[in-house]
Amino acid sequence: MTFAFAFAVIGAVLLLVIAFLRKYQAGQIRLPRQVSWIAGGLLVGLLLFTGWVELSEPQLPSLPLVVPAATATTNTPLEIGEQMPPLKAQGWLNNDGSEQPGSEAKLGKITVVDIWGLWCPYSESFAPGLVELHERYAAKGVSFVSISTDEQSTVKDFAQRFSISWLSGYQASPQTIARFNALNTGAMTPGYEVRPTIYLIGTGGRVLWWDNQARYRHCDAEETLKELAIAIDKVLN
Repeated sequence: MTFAFAFAVIGAVLLLVIAFLRKYQAGQIRLPRQVSWIAGGLLVGLLLFTGWVELSEPQLPSLPLVVPAATATTNTPLEIGEQMPPLKAQGWLNNDGSEQPGSEAKLGKITVVDIWGLWCPYSESFAPGLVELHERYAAKGVSFVSISTDEQSTVKDFAQRFSISWLSGYQASPQTIARFNALNTGAMTPGYEVRPTIYLIGTGGRVLWWDNQARYRHCDAEETLKELAIAIDKVLN
């Protein structure tokens, strides 16, 4: 609406200016009355039409790209030693991208659980480092599992883009995410339900380490994943 009003005002002002300049004579050249009014009318019409188009376009609500970390006043991650809840999703993608039956993932003795959401750009910046850690520790018996509320196609594209070969769950319910204390209570818009969180789970499903929602707090990827590597080495040794 602001643009439409501005176009109308500008058009009216230009019309008045053209009417004034019609009386101005430079040398032997004088702007004919018909030409000035026709040109002015066309210009005003064009501006008004542009404003009308702007007004007629549907105004879609904008979604936040990043939820401010300042809203993270509650919903802290699971505590060290706490039992991990069931890791459920609508479906799972195997290492080769194929479907795995069953809604609940079976974890290994030592498992890195990555709860992520595409809305958070830090999920992308952390992905290469997580892939490196998986390559380093997979042969030592450390498994990785990812879970997200995003749709299957989104999770599959993300996994392919970053060469993620571990089990990846899609369309997890907000209730599942809430059990991990990773629900984004600051923005419950669809697609923004997750506060990205990384857990290290040990024998018996107990939490050994968590990143304190580092991506949500915009922490450095290298430093956070270095802490994760130290925690894994401590368990292995």
